[in-house]
Amino acid sequence: MKTINVKINPELSFAKEARYIFQTYGYVLGICFKIVRDDEKAHLCYGYKAKEKSIGIPSDNYQKWLENQPSLDWRDGIPVMYVEKPKRDSLYFYEDEAINLTFDIIAASFYLLSREEERLDKRRDTWGCFSGNYTILKKLGVLDFPVVNSYAFLLKQLLDKLFPAEFDYTALNKDNKKFSVCLIHDVDQPFKGDIYSGLNMLKRYAHKFKGIKQATKHIIWGFIYKAFKLKDPYCNFQDYIKLEGKYGFKSIFNFASLIDQGNILYDPTYSIYNSRIIKIMELIKARGWEIGLHGSYESYLDKDKLSEEKNMLERVIKNKVGGICQHYLRLDYQKTWDVQRESGIEYDMSLGYNEALGFRAGAAFPFFPYNRTLKRAHMILELPLVIMDSALFMELNFGVEEATRKCIQILEKIKEFNGFACILWHLRVWDTKAYPGWIEVYKNILEYLSKENAWVALPNEIAGWWKDRVKHYGYSLLH
Repeated sequence: MKTINVKINPELSFAKEARYIFQTYGYVLGICFKIVRDDEKAHLCYGYKAKEKSIGIPSDNYQKWLENQPSLDWRDGIPVMYVEKPKRDSLYFYEDEAINLTFDIIAASFYLLSREEERLDKRRDTWGCFSGNYTILKKLGVLDFPVVNSYAFLLKQLLDKLFPAEFDYTALNKDNKKFSVCLIHDVDQPFKGDIYSGLNMLKRYAHKFKGIKQATKHIIWGFIYKAFKLKDPYCNFQDYIKLEGKYGFKSIFNFASLIDQGNILYDPTYSIYNSRIIKIMELIKARGWEIGLHGSYESYLDKDKLSEEKNMLERVIKNKVGGICQHYLRLDYQKTWDVQRESGIEYDMSLGYNEALGFRAGAAFPFFPYNRTLKRAHMILELPLVIMDSALFMELNFGVEEATRKCIQILEKIKEFNGFACILWHLRVWDTKAYPGWIEVYKNILEYLSKENAWVALPNEIAGWWKDRVKHYGYSLLH
């Protein structure tokens, strides 16, 4: 296998972080980046000015990234992020058969992928999450642009210029598809009315008048739907399966598996021991769709709670659960990935925003997040969430045409970089009376994905593909 030799200036305190970024670039581009000694010949040099036939990447003093929010300029369609303005106006320049970049793509990529801004900015929203309204990417106008993808592709472009036809890159997506997508459904309210769920709510809300009122409504509607054999407008599992199956797509349904009363204000109220829920999960399995965990409101910081929720769901469905989407997208960049991995979770789909669309880490690809304590990658794969229905309609207040246009605009950008995204649509929004236009936009997205040759796959398929890719190129996540 042809490798790209990379030399990292040993005097840099940022060397381990740089190694992590080159490793990430490697499995994104489908090539092996090999870190070599300072005295060896290299194709890429980080922290040096290239003088021979090689590519030089300047290194910033990363401490300045910690002390200052980055700025941004656009150059030839690439967003140049920096804390000190580059001395040249170009992206790169030639000198003595070498190419030198004018800004530090390694520091910028690490700043985004490591979620540095979330460590530095202590603000959190109503649900304890880092908000899409806080991120510097929104301020700079690039939240809907895959910045890290563009840097990896820029590096590939320069390598092709300097070493034409010397390296072979493996396609990013299966069967040479243009881009890849996972479809997600969080099961918050599987029923508008259900007697069993209503009684379960009464147990939890016995001390709250509002809760008793909601539980009573649930029970009454449950009686009505059952007595008159009416379809519950929130129970739309088969509708999603039929719609997605029409295009040859499949999705994941994430079920909440509460082991106690949970957070009464926010957690779902149904039980996975409900006979209706069990039958639904059996249907999902039989059709070949995936079942994942919808981690409870408090579980993102509680290994014991999350482990038991996962184990309980696995006992009920008699199958392994590999993926999770945390309730309200509650994800702490320092702790949650450790909690998930220690609970046996293999891939997460929570790295998105409740209030915004776009790339929370600047990445339109699955990646292994950075473990700041151990200075290496976490042993869990992140499948970034880019589009969510509630952000479109409840936060941004878009209509059908505007929401469709915005989603396709983001997907076009992902396609440009052969990238990946998770798209989350909640189960209940098929109810067109309560959520007018929501399902219409989802149908428009599926139509677009079908026409544009996207690889729409289950999260377990995507995760398997990327893990095999990492192994193929010889990358060890342990250093």
